Amino acid sequence: MAAALLAAAGHSAHATGVPAVLTAAAYTYAPGDTDTPGLELHVFQGSQLVFVNADPLGAHAVTSEDTDTRGYPLFNADAINMGLAADVSGVSALAPGRYPFYCYVHAPSMTGVLVVDPLPV
Repeated sequence: MAAALLAAAGHSAHATGVPAVLTAAAYTYAPGDTDTPGLELHVFQGSQLVFVNADPLGAHAVTSEDTDTRGYPLFNADAINMGLAADVSGVSALAPGRYPFYCYVHAPSMTGVLVVDPLPV
């Protein structure tokens, strides 16, 4: 029942601790690509995010446009080749809000938005 409610709310990460998944294919992110309005990647605060490259056309990465006080991205997964997966470090520490991200291999054409929602009460 809870999983159905979360899915209906458009969340990719569950309050059960199951990580959300972001996939790259055909030079786009799914969900979350800025070329597909309304399909933002939603996760609950404290959730983990796994990045999967399903694109035979090349390596892809996930890097936050926003940086911390030292100039480092708030979250990041280095470039990986097709068929590989990587944890996106930093996502679980994000406060609720909207976070634009990009593939540093294919910037500025490959971009997306991560939305961190507060945990339901």
